[in-house]
Amino acid sequence: LDEVSRATVPSQTFWDLNGFDQWNVRLIVTCRQEHVNDYGSCLGDPSRLFIQAFGPDHIRAYVRMRMHAHEGHAATGIRFGHTATSPARPTSDPTCKTSDIVESSEVEQRLDAMLADMQKSRIRKGYRVPFRLSMAMDLYLQQPEAGPISFGSLSRAAQLYDLWLRHDIRQKGGSGCIDEVMTKAQQLAWDLHCTDRVQAKVEGLGAEDWFRKCPLRVHDYHPESCFSFKHKSIQEYLAASHLYRKLREGTAHDELSKMLLSTDFEVLRFFADIYSEQMPHCVDGVDTVRQRLLNHVLATRESHDDAAVRRASNSMSLLNAAGVSFFGMDLQGVHIPGCTLHGANLMRAALNGANLQGADLRGAVLDFADLRGADLTNATAGEPLATLEGHTAFVISASFSPDGSRIVSSSRDRTVRVWNANSGEPLATLEGHTERVTSASFS
Repeated sequence: LDEVSRATVPSQTFWDLNGFDQWNVRLIVTCRQEHVNDYGSCLGDPSRLFIQAFGPDHIRAYVRMRMHAHEGHAATGIRFGHTATSPARPTSDPTCKTSDIVESSEVEQRLDAMLADMQKSRIRKGYRVPFRLSMAMDLYLQQPEAGPISFGSLSRAAQLYDLWLRHDIRQKGGSGCIDEVMTKAQQLAWDLHCTDRVQAKVEGLGAEDWFRKCPLRVHDYHPESCFSFKHKSIQEYLAASHLYRKLREGTAHDELSKMLLSTDFEVLRFFADIYSEQMPHCVDGVDTVRQRLLNHVLATRESHDDAAVRRASNSMSLLNAAGVSFFGMDLQGVHIPGCTLHGANLMRAALNGANLQGADLRGAVLDFADLRGADLTNATAGEPLATLEGHTAFVISASFSPDGSRIVSSSRDRTVRVWNANSGEPLATLEGHTERVTSASFS
């Protein structure tokens, strides 16, 4: 489903050209969960949509095939789905030579060692995505002078993409201009991504040497031909890399104004990877990337034009994706509508008077956050199960009983109240405190 057609009209994808919306489709299988809503209305029953990742047997079989093919054993009868204990040919086969058995055994030993190394990696789950596994095998089999890549040394997906892209450029004769090609590929990816395209016409780019060294899927370099990156995730990684580079240079104003990034989850994930991988970003002890993003957010206290607000919203989404804590931060009066603060640490943050329209606050830690006067229109904070009414002042704490059947809350109204967790009905009000009650919990 990620295939892009070779049609001359960029908007016509493989899905569109084959008219799948008219088919009585029984099953869709994809490894790109974030795009399952883009596959048309032909499915009918959404319960028949399956997100298919590689399992351990698939990974082992694929890796074995790649290793055998690399070693010149492509014709030894390897089939997808064989387990490690299944030899390429039975040893009783009269055509099976002793040397074949020895070589096959050596490949299996290397396979075991490689898969064990893969399990040490922090991104081992990422290898269940077929394209990422293919990238990893390309790197493993390149056999550089320093030896094969160590999967256990890869801690972030961005590392895998960076290594593979440099390898791909090098394979095309670009050893002396890798950084130049990467920079231009990043700009190209961003230009496509910010206009919501995965495909465009070659036009005058076909004559450029750097363009021919990019990781592209292209039929030919005729101006009317279409091109795309080899995989959508490559475009997303390069777009995130471009954005990070421009932030480092202090020239990201236009990029942050182009599009809303709050639902561009893959770019946000890649940005977080790159931000963590490239740390520290400090100049004279200041994290320049973090500070520049915060400056865009704080600038909306004075300027509320559309471009400034979009920059602020995108900056807030990027900061949160990168794991920046907003604990105790003074954000009062900022305008960040539509940003994603999913899981953000906003404890004790001053957000009074802030514009948080349409913001995603699901899972955000809002303990003691000041939200007085904040505009929370259409903000998402999870579906409410019940509203517990009774306190007459600010609620300071709330906690469940060990069995989950009751809730106890304390407030500035000097009371402690106990509630039925299932119905929300009040069970008891404990009075007598002469000051606000800062905490209450079950023993």
